[in-house]
Amino acid sequence: MTDERNVVYAQRYASLLKRYTSSDDPAPILKAAAALSQDFLADGIAPLEIQSIHDAAIAEGVNPEDAPALVAAHRLLLEVLFAYGAAYSLLSEKLLADADAAEQAITEGAERAEQ
Repeated sequence: MTDERNVVYAQRYASLLKRYTSSDDPAPILKAAAALSQDFLADGIAPLEIQSIHDAAIAEGVNPEDAPALVAAHRLLLEVLFAYGAAYSLLSEKLLADADAAEQAITEGAERAEQ
């Protein structure tokens, strides 16, 4: 991942974290977390990279003495990773279905060629 993309994702995550730790209504923020997770997946950003982005955002934007904010921050990370896993699962299922369809087409083509 390029440095510019690192910065963009770090800024997006830090903004999301700030909103989440200070919000009374996390629902819209969780939707944004799911969207960010899909972007992470689309750009090939692995869960350990997400963890690094999260750790940097905490170091810069969360008071280490503020236990509720730290708990909220970790909840956000779990939400992001959960959404990432769900999106990854759907993508994997699609890729498997595409591979099965391609294999079946090849098999059918080979059977027609034999006849």
